[in-house]
Amino acid sequence: MLVDFARSPHTIRLRPEFRPPETTDSAMPDDPSSNGPSLPIGYFVVGSEMVSFTVIGLVLDYLLHTLPAFTIGLTLCGVGVAFWHLVKMSQALATKKANPPPAQGPAS
Repeated sequence: MLVDFARSPHTIRLRPEFRPPETTDSAMPDDPSSNGPSLPIGYFVVGSEMVSFTVIGLVLDYLLHTLPAFTIGLTLCGVGVAFWHLVKMSQALATKKANPPPAQGPAS
């Protein structure tokens, strides 16, 4: 029998003698290290831009008693700035992928 059910009825493991040999070389090359900011931080910045514009609009509407005006206007402005920031991030990422660092071969 190729399958070992002895450890737990919910765990299926192959017996050690039937495991495929492990290889040390990878089929895909390793990604180069990134020196730029990672995307989750960029998404956080974009989201905080939208939220901050909306909050500022709400505060201005509360203080000036013009409830929907500044909230709607600054929310739309925040969405526009956030999309502009996303476009800039995607352009920077595309430029970074288009210009890979030179391969380091053996020293001559």
